[in-house]
Parts: sequence; structure tokens; C-alpha cells
Amino acid sequence: CCSFVGKRGNGPQAISIGKNCDKFGIVVHELGHVVGFWHEHTRPDRDRHVQIIRDNIMT
Repeated sequence: CCSFVGKRGNGPQAISIGKNCDKFGIVVHELGHVVGFWHEHTRPDRDRHVQIIRDNIMT
């Protein structure tokens, strides 16, 4: 289950929907990558939008 984020070159955009990746939510997630959405925790501006509360992390 994977796709590049955003348009890559001038050809078709590859998206991999393999075995066990055929759930609606997974397909929508990968389509989000196709149209340019990154995971929130990897965005360059994540620290302005995501707050990590270390006391809530179980070790």
C-alpha cells in the first residue's frame, strides 16, 4: 500500500494497492498521497500544528 506524494513527472501516477490493502480507508489514504497530502507528522510545519505531550506516551 503505497504511493508517491503528488505528481511525479508527466506519466501516470503509480499507486500500489496490494493484498490486504483493499480496505476503503487504506485506498482513500493512498489517494490522498496521490493528490499531494503528506502525513501530518512529516510536514515541514508540523511543530506549529502538532503538540507532543510526552507524559501521555507509555513506555
